[in-house]
Amino acid sequence: MKLAKRVTTMLAAVAVAVTLPVAAVSTASASPVPSCDVSADVYGVEQDGRLFVYPHNEPENGGFSWGAKRYIGTGWNAGTVVAGPYGLFYLILPTTGEIRAYSWNGYGWDTAPNGAQYIVVSLPGDDYRYWTQAGNTNKVSSDANGDLWLIDGAGELYYVTDAPSAAAKSATAGKAKAKPEAHSKTRVKVTKDGLQSKAGAQSKAAAAPIWLGVDYIVSAGNGVLYTRHSTTNELKRSEFDLVNGTTTALQTPVGSGWNIFTHLTSVGGDTLYGTTNLGFWEYHYDSATGLWANNGSGKLVGAGWNSLARVLGNPAACYS
Repeated sequence: MKLAKRVTTMLAAVAVAVTLPVAAVSTASASPVPSCDVSADVYGVEQDGRLFVYPHNEPENGGFSWGAKRYIGTGWNAGTVVAGPYGLFYLILPTTGEIRAYSWNGYGWDTAPNGAQYIVVSLPGDDYRYWTQAGNTNKVSSDANGDLWLIDGAGELYYVTDAPSAAAKSATAGKAKAKPEAHSKTRVKVTKDGLQSKAGAQSKAAAAPIWLGVDYIVSAGNGVLYTRHSTTNELKRSEFDLVNGTTTALQTPVGSGWNIFTHLTSVGGDTLYGTTNLGFWEYHYDSATGLWANNGSGKLVGAGWNSLARVLGNPAACYS
């Protein structure tokens, strides 16, 4: 896959932007941009299992500018790949249902204490094979803390964390300062009113499943989730306060027509990327105003990403 250095006038002219609600694009002033690293790492898994990293320069501006593309691994078609912050990767195996964590340091893969290049972070007895099956691989995403969010076949949302409770997380906003270490992870059910433990007494009544019909989930900040709903092709935004265990926003509609995207990912800060056969697009949502930057039109930042098996981003590269 090769990204062109310049966008042709013809490609820009035929580009189809996502249709957003009128209320989301009517604004007299520009929506603020997020704060980001100098570049945001975007990863691609090719059909043959090769993994590459491609840094997108100045992601807050949505420019067509990229650093050097590097291949950093092979065999990543062996299961469902999820990218965490700053080189943390997860591989969910379809044979055992276990989650393996790998750490890319920018030059090579770290060696785990057991001598392998990975550690198993799923707890004994936990089976994640559902998220390796066709149609389910996009129902899992990593956040800036290196924890996982996923939706199961019953329409339940789970938070998979290395902390005994979500309240142990240090902050609900801001940038992750360093790559988290991978540890054994506990699956926690998320309810309408916040988070509750997988086991033991539950202080809040569980809500009826409201995540049925979601075919894509993207974490775009600490506790911030975007979900695409297959029956309506809507994009909805939810936000959970991980410290207090409360819900700030729940499935707020923020766009329609998102079925045009083959892949969706984020680099944090409510910044989304999507692939179509016409290009690679970047969007930024401002939760304070309920508005999309660039009047709701995606910015064309690349080409050739649509044919990949998987497109992923460093979820901690930007923050609002």
